[in-house]
Amino acid sequence: MQTTQGHPQDEGNMEAVGHYATGSDPYTILSLDTGLKPKSTFTPHNINTSIDLFTNLVKKDMCKLRKKHQYTHSYHGKSINFTKQDWLNINNLKKDTSIIIKPADKGGALVIMDRTYYVKEIETQLLDNTNYLPISQDPTHNLKRTLDKLNLWALSKNIISDGEYKYMNFKYPRIPVFYTLPKIHKNPLFPPGRPIVSGTGSIFQHPAEILDKFLIKYVPMQKSYLKDTTTFLTLLADIHIPPGDFWLVTMDVQSLYTSIDHNRGIEAVDWTLDRDPRLIQQEETRKYIRELLTFILTENYFLFGD
Repeated sequence: MQTTQGHPQDEGNMEAVGHYATGSDPYTILSLDTGLKPKSTFTPHNINTSIDLFTNLVKKDMCKLRKKHQYTHSYHGKSINFTKQDWLNINNLKKDTSIIIKPADKGGALVIMDRTYYVKEIETQLLDNTNYLPISQDPTHNLKRTLDKLNLWALSKNIISDGEYKYMNFKYPRIPVFYTLPKIHKNPLFPPGRPIVSGTGSIFQHPAEILDKFLIKYVPMQKSYLKDTTTFLTLLADIHIPPGDFWLVTMDVQSLYTSIDHNRGIEAVDWTLDRDPRLIQQEETRKYIRELLTFILTENYFLFGD
């Protein structure tokens, strides 16, 4: 299970700016209204399923035909820049269990690493019991029951819609997977790894999307908000530097996201929601947002290795 601790943010940075929309009835339950719902599986009545089957078979045959000609230098008049030997070499690399191939953290390069070093570097990170704790069993089933109970309560209070409830109800969630991207810009020979947890298909994916969709409108209201590099450069252009000698200093935060204190992050969200006039009387809505956020941040877990 992943747990995180770190230095709390300065309360002075939590000052909100901007204006909240008003005019909502404070005694009417405010739903999240994210619009997210499961993809439709409905087939229109005027669509012939036999045509869908035929289309899929044609696509399958086209893939086989492409594989048959992939070693040639020309295919339908189009040049292919891979020789047969190139393809064989790539396939041999894919089958080589002594190496691992990952995209670089920055720059777009493809990095081939010794698997032993890659695994050892990850294990070094995971031995940091300030941020990570091993667990003895898969918690997916118990966590799913907790999440379903919370969402069923929110549905009964009209905080979330039926579509949002179904969207967050994964029938067969997968376990999040941990891996790293090599930071070759830091050390090209022995690159440290940027930790990544692939949560696609996990029980956390859709609840996180629901929260992101709801909370995103508050982000530009924060005093510390920077949209992008262009905005930052624009702000720098307005800064007057008096004559004299100055040192220009850059700083890099090590393990930024795992260093953010979860409790302070939850407090910051509470602080922001408490100042939205639409939510002043919406205690149950605020409670749901807090509990869903707490669930995602404090119950996060992942698998590394077999």
